[in-house]
Amino acid sequence: MAIPWIVCGESPRERKESREDVLLIHADGTYESVCVWQYGGNIPPDFGAFAENYQGAAQVDSVVLDVTRLFGFIGTFADIYVWGDEGGVPGEVLRLVEDVWLLNVPSWPTVGRNCIGLPEPVCVGDTWWVGFWGRWPNNQADFFIAADLDGPGGGSPMTKIAPGQGFPTGWHGVALVWGPTAALGIGAVVEECPTPVESETWGSIKALYR
Repeated sequence: MAIPWIVCGESPRERKESREDVLLIHADGTYESVCVWQYGGNIPPDFGAFAENYQGAAQVDSVVLDVTRLFGFIGTFADIYVWGDEGGVPGEVLRLVEDVWLLNVPSWPTVGRNCIGLPEPVCVGDTWWVGFWGRWPNNQADFFIAADLDGPGGGSPMTKIAPGQGFPTGWHGVALVWGPTAALGIGAVVEECPTPVESETWGSIKALYR
């Protein structure tokens, strides 16, 4: 099955007149740095993954990645994740889309936005995470995730550190490795989830991010 690749704000499904998509992203649109794990820092199944945290019940239709490259363009694949929250870090995997080909990967300092439509959108609770794992196990990175160092932030940029990297293993804030970081270029396109409980929060989500 081909993985949907879409323009932010569009849907991989047939659109309805009543749809109201909202793009959630903590980065301010300008990026001062990049983050990535390579070689022993990027090992299966997901060590070397990156994630951003969002608040508010919604239906996640797409995951957004702002990425760049420092090397020649050969191939750029990633596994795309939506997680639930587990004590302030990514927890249960709610959606996993493997082997996604990213099309918009320009050379640094230009950053390209990629929106990956989930084949099956997922409704999430009050706290959730989106992110990716780069598919270059034990090898040189194919792309870098853009990092906003001085924006307003508002999320909790994290990475899953592999054993043997000189840092505590598991999920930790990217600041532990790369220094103070307001936000990563990781977001989501969401809409109201068709349940009464989640509908109550939708107005506040739209007001916060528009």
